[in-house]
Amino acid sequence: MKNMKIQARLLLSYGIIIALLLVISISSIVMLSQVGKSLSDFHSTQFQTVHYSWTARRSTYAVRAAVLQAIVDPDRQTTTEAINTARTEYQTIKDCVSTLRTTYKGHQNDLDTLEQYLTTATPVFENILSLAQNNQSQKAYEVMKSEYMPAMNQVRTALSKISTTADENALARVDQGTALTRVSTLITSVLSVVSIAVSIFLATKISRGIRLPIMEIREASMNIAKGQLATDIQYQSRDELGELADSMRESMEIQSTYMGDLSVIMAALGRGDLTVYPKVEYVGDFVALKNSINTLMGALNNTLTQINQAADQVSSGSDQVSAGAQALSQGATEQASSVEELAATINEISRHIQSMAEDAQVAKNENVNSHNEIQVCSQQMEDLVKAMDNISQKSNEINKIIKNIEDIAFQTNILALNAAVEAARAGAAGKGFAVVADEVRNLAGKSAEAAKNTTALIEETVSAVAEGSRLSTETEASLAKVVENSQKVLDAVINISQASEEQARAVSQVTVGIDQISSVVQTNSATAEESAAASEELSSQAQVLKRLVGQFKLAEEDSNGAGLAALPADIY
Repeated sequence: MKNMKIQARLLLSYGIIIALLLVISISSIVMLSQVGKSLSDFHSTQFQTVHYSWTARRSTYAVRAAVLQAIVDPDRQTTTEAINTARTEYQTIKDCVSTLRTTYKGHQNDLDTLEQYLTTATPVFENILSLAQNNQSQKAYEVMKSEYMPAMNQVRTALSKISTTADENALARVDQGTALTRVSTLITSVLSVVSIAVSIFLATKISRGIRLPIMEIREASMNIAKGQLATDIQYQSRDELGELADSMRESMEIQSTYMGDLSVIMAALGRGDLTVYPKVEYVGDFVALKNSINTLMGALNNTLTQINQAADQVSSGSDQVSAGAQALSQGATEQASSVEELAATINEISRHIQSMAEDAQVAKNENVNSHNEIQVCSQQMEDLVKAMDNISQKSNEINKIIKNIEDIAFQTNILALNAAVEAARAGAAGKGFAVVADEVRNLAGKSAEAAKNTTALIEETVSAVAEGSRLSTETEASLAKVVENSQKVLDAVINISQASEEQARAVSQVTVGIDQISSVVQTNSATAEESAAASEELSSQAQVLKRLVGQFKLAEEDSNGAGLAALPADIY
């Protein structure tokens, strides 16, 4: 199996497992079919036999009850209904016996005996019904007791025997089904255990055959990733993993060759020799590496050559830069003096603007306080107007109450007059009541007079409140205008304050800018001096650079100076 393809191994193992599963499935289906057939036979024969035998026995008792009712009941209608019931139940007995012919699996002699007993009882049954219908109850009862009941006892005995036989057959079927189930369970269990064992064996075998070479190849890949190309892979086979191992061995051999060639090139570079190029034939993506190395070597040759030429140019240009830097330094010094004078003037302007901004801020704060006080007065005036309105409403309510008092006084006066009239009619007996009536009338008059006086006072109060409410409303409107004008003044002061602050910030920024310009000018002066010194140093370093470049061995240019003749052709 070692030289088999992985796909073939997996297909073989899957085929064996599927075959075992098919065997288990087929055996389970066969066993379940046998169990189902046994259950179907149990239901269609034994169960039906017991059912119909018990139904027939129940009907014999129903027939006997109906016959007795037909004999003893004097009502003709009830007798007729009982006779019909008896005939129906008796027919049920015959139908059950007829059905037992198809379902009973015992001796047919039992059925023959049952039918013979039933045939003997049938004419007796008809005779009893006829006598009962003809109102011969005594004779019908004697025939029933002497002939019918013994015959039906024999029928019930035969039915009991058939039912008992059916029960025994049913138990035998149940035992047979139980045994079949046990055998099926045993066979299925054995086949399942065998299938699991075979599956485990195949899985272990195939897993080991795949896992071990993969682990070896994985270890070799990890060594390659660590830069250890001298790794040996022992696994050999004709499957996919064997092909992978062969590819890995070939790849490591090629990479080792490339690494040897690259080591030679890097060693030459370390010595400053730029004339060494790849000597091994590169394939695949490594061709790009070879081209990159050739391009790098050519670029280094060109670059170092150009650096050598540039060093000469830098040396001559640094003298010119030094002279320009000295002139720039002198001009920067003059600019620094002018900028310092300008900075002093701007600082003086900034102090004046800052003072003005502080005064504007104080004015804004005082205006804000005044505006808040005016708003408080306005709010208090609004509360006063609301209080005056409330007083006016309460005065109106008092007017209503006084009106009610006047009405009550008027009604009281009327009642007093009526009482006085009635007292006068009563004569001497009503004198005391007349006195009371006079007093009540007097009190009513006084109440009416007091109500009038109170009404006059309330009306004067309402008039005064209305006048106060009008004045409060006018005052509230005036305060509202004052608040509005105060808000406008406050907005103007705030705008002035903000503008002053903006001017102060702008002048501060200008001051900062002037300081920065002064700093830049001073920096430029120092930088110019440093540039002059750096130019001299640059000239010295250019000589050093030219001497360092001379240490490298470069490819020589061709006779026409068009390129580097010693470089490989595939570089360009």
